[in-house]
Amino acid sequence: MSSTPPAPTPARVPSYAAVLRAPHARRTFGAGLLGRLSNGVAPLSLLLSVKAATGSYATAGTALAALGLTAVLLSPARAALVDRYGPSRALPPLVLGYATLLAVLAAVSARPGVPGAVLVVLAGAAGMTTPPLGPVTRALTRAPRRRPPGRGCWWAGSRSPSASRWRRFRRS
Repeated sequence: MSSTPPAPTPARVPSYAAVLRAPHARRTFGAGLLGRLSNGVAPLSLLLSVKAATGSYATAGTALAALGLTAVLLSPARAALVDRYGPSRALPPLVLGYATLLAVLAAVSARPGVPGAVLVVLAGAAGMTTPPLGPVTRALTRAPRRRPPGRGCWWAGSRSPSASRWRRFRRS
């Protein structure tokens, strides 16, 4: 009988538990997770509420497209706001604006016969203020680590010449 040799043990890879042990990581991760719940719920609820208000799937699809298009096209601008002012100053107005616009959109779409253009504009405005919670959460939970021997610059806070060139390139 032939037996297969044991598989080589993989190098230690940081786990989620190791990341969550970093200072303030649980709170940051929890807030980011709670804030990102609307990413899964908002599109379907927008589609159904606009369809119920207007009776048209075409108008509902247009409102959904406006939300998605403005969210995608303006994501670099929102990321620049976070880079310039930091998450603690940039995210609260974005979150407040996004939540307010979604609430106004829900209230307006509760009335049957509302013009579809109003709903499309409100959906586009909500997309403009979608907060970049996913990237901010990833950046904040990435704890600085020591560089393992023979490894490249993969940890936060790198001081290598290539990383400093990248930072200079990104800031200009």
